[in-house]
Amino acid sequence: MLRNSTFWQTAFIRDNLLVIGYLAWRGFEQTGWGLLCCYVEPLPVNTDLRLHSWNFTTRFVSGQYIGDFLRKLEITTLDVAALVSEIEQYNPRQEIMLLLNSGRSVNAHSVNVCWLKNLVSTPVDCYGQVLDRWEEFMLDAHDHASL
Repeated sequence: MLRNSTFWQTAFIRDNLLVIGYLAWRGFEQTGWGLLCCYVEPLPVNTDLRLHSWNFTTRFVSGQYIGDFLRKLEITTLDVAALVSEIEQYNPRQEIMLLLNSGRSVNAHSVNVCWLKNLVSTPVDCYGQVLDRWEEFMLDAHDHASL
């Protein structure tokens, strides 16, 4: 059981918002609108989310590939259409479309898609802050790819 919160997704976003925003904006700048996917290592039992250090990899799926990408996760055609429609509507300067997965397999039952709105720091702000403090973040280019 997770202590302090059963919603690891909220804790993950809170703890990694600057990096998530940075990667979302970088992905948008490189390929246009799309979906940032974060693959988070499964949490150990009895994890205290206030003290947890997150290990994760990411990839940015550009708009032209999102439908195929979601179908490979065995998400229903109706849900894929709804998600693509929402992703096409988000404002990449102010919002983030984020897919989270924590588990050994990636399928429709193991992912959460979040539309992050009303952010304290916009993706553009996050991008600038990470660049200004690059040494703090030590992002490995191999762990953060675009599709």
